[in-house]
Amino acid sequence: MSGMCYSALVRQNLRELARLYGANIAYDLFAELFRRRLEGEDIKATRALEDNFAEPQSDLERRIKADIDAYRAKRISEWETGEKAARIPQIHSAHGGRIG
Repeated sequence: MSGMCYSALVRQNLRELARLYGANIAYDLFAELFRRRLEGEDIKATRALEDNFAEPQSDLERRIKADIDAYRAKRISEWETGEKAARIPQIHSAHGGRIG
């Protein structure tokens, strides 16, 4: 077994699955899902699922990609803000209670 995490190993190629099983992809439902996640709902999605929209073919897929990109940017910003906030007490105590 590879040392990679599960989500890195998952393949979720929607077009390939649709072709293989003769299914139709409900892109409007994916648009709703990624919009709701961007708006703050706790919805998990694998990177493999998100990667289906890396090269959008339609206006709806471009909207989905924009929501995925905006969500990622938001999460990065939250992480960076949290990391800086967590370091303030460390910096403060390292300087004997004084900063500056």
